[in-house]
Amino acid sequence: RHRRGRPRRSLVALVFVLSGAAQGLEHLEAPRGVPLSQRERYTSTAAAAQAAFTCGDKTLSWDRVNDDFCDCPDGSDEPGTSACSHLTGSRFYCRNKGHRGRWVAASRVDDQICDCCDGSDEAQAVGCVNSCAREAELAQEAAVERIRTLEEGARKKQQYVERGSSKAKGREKDREAKAAAVANQEKELELLVEKERQLEEEQDRERERIRQQSEVEVLQRFGLSSAETSELRSLLIRYARIV
Repeated sequence: RHRRGRPRRSLVALVFVLSGAAQGLEHLEAPRGVPLSQRERYTSTAAAAQAAFTCGDKTLSWDRVNDDFCDCPDGSDEPGTSACSHLTGSRFYCRNKGHRGRWVAASRVDDQICDCCDGSDEAQAVGCVNSCAREAELAQEAAVERIRTLEEGARKKQQYVERGSSKAKGREKDREAKAAAVANQEKELELLVEKERQLEEEQDRERERIRQQSEVEVLQRFGLSSAETSELRSLLIRYARIV
């Protein structure tokens, strides 16, 4: 387990190191509070043709950028101070060399509280300790732990899926067995019903045979077994008149 974890940890560490190194290089020429994505707007080389900073319909000389006075309606002339903190969306970019950069509200710049891990939001006299390396290390450990947790979660999920699949197969087999048992019982019931029908037919035939035999015996007792139907009818009529 540890041998598998080491390359992943190294990979995560490499990502953080390269990210930090790239951020460090990217911010070499960026003014205070400006991210790489906006660096060209604040560099004299990019603005050499106009030699001025523009914001909306305003044109400012470069000495009015980060001069702690809010000139632009969008606050873009004060990316590194809190002068435009009264404007909605006014932010300061923490360079956080060696770690991940992040945005903080402009009102938190130079407020005597260290918000950026590199302390770039405060003057040097405040004495902010650069904790970016430690925060990067903690972030790396958290990332490794997160990966481990996700892998463990995926492993358990797979176990649950396999267990559920096994139970589902077991339930399916039980259903099939019960269905087969019901089918067998239905067949047995059909056989019993058929046997009962046959038995009733045999009983009916036997009762008919006994009835006919009884009639023959009665006729024989009275000497009428050889009499014609007309003779039997005549005798019955005479008997009925007597009665």
